[in-house]
Amino acid sequence: MRIRALALLGLLGSTAALVGCPSEPQPFVDAAVLDAPVFTPSELFGPCELDAQCPGEGAHCRRALDGFPGGSCTVACTDRTPCAGLGTANNQCVDLGDGATCEVGCLNSRDCRAGYACMPDVNPAGGVCIPLCSDDAQCGGGAVCDVYSGRCVAPGGESTAGLVGEPCASNEECRGWCITQARSNWPGGSCTANCALAFGWNTNTFFEGTTLPSGTCPGNDVCFPNGSFASGDLGLCLDGCTSNDECRDGYVCRKGFQLRDGGPTFSYDNGVCWPAG
Repeated sequence: MRIRALALLGLLGSTAALVGCPSEPQPFVDAAVLDAPVFTPSELFGPCELDAQCPGEGAHCRRALDGFPGGSCTVACTDRTPCAGLGTANNQCVDLGDGATCEVGCLNSRDCRAGYACMPDVNPAGGVCIPLCSDDAQCGGGAVCDVYSGRCVAPGGESTAGLVGEPCASNEECRGWCITQARSNWPGGSCTANCALAFGWNTNTFFEGTTLPSGTCPGNDVCFPNGSFASGDLGLCLDGCTSNDECRDGYVCRKGFQLRDGGPTFSYDNGVCWPAG
């Protein structure tokens, strides 16, 4: 009986080994690791959410919540020498508010990613692509678009300062930035914002049609040319109007514009509030 009992125990043991126990030790895998998102490698000036996506020594990611639509890979710089070797020779070394970094050089906004626009004539080497979101979808990464600054921000982080056309003495008083009286002689200063010029702008015929377009400006504001050369380039939002009584004291509703001395005047059904002097 003892021998038969031991034999039975041995049979049960071998069955247990076959059914319930692995033949080799198995690694432990955390379920959180399996569920973690996969971030694909990016490229310099390409979209990103993590520093690890950005290639090259010293490269890092400026995330959507840092203000950059879709995130942007870049490297720090002290002059444009290292930037010129990153793809195209006209890249720039500029400070967009978080220290000097290499940025995409541009002739117009066709050289920029979606959510960015060409700011012309940064220096003799040309313009540079700067953040200019127009909707939340361009931001991603849990951020939303502040259409006045053109930057991506955390939800609820949009500015509540002065609207386009309101008086100001400094940028801090505006949702975008301030055209100051001291520098530009606009009475009492005027809040403005960055915008992308609507399709149709050109340096020969101003805007075609009878209406000055809003571009990416909010409401009825007009996206006005500001040294830009093509549609999509950086403009500035000015207070839209159809008559003088819609403008502040010291301003008139200007509907006619001349691109160059002696050239034709282009007139529209609407206009922008412009210094009366």
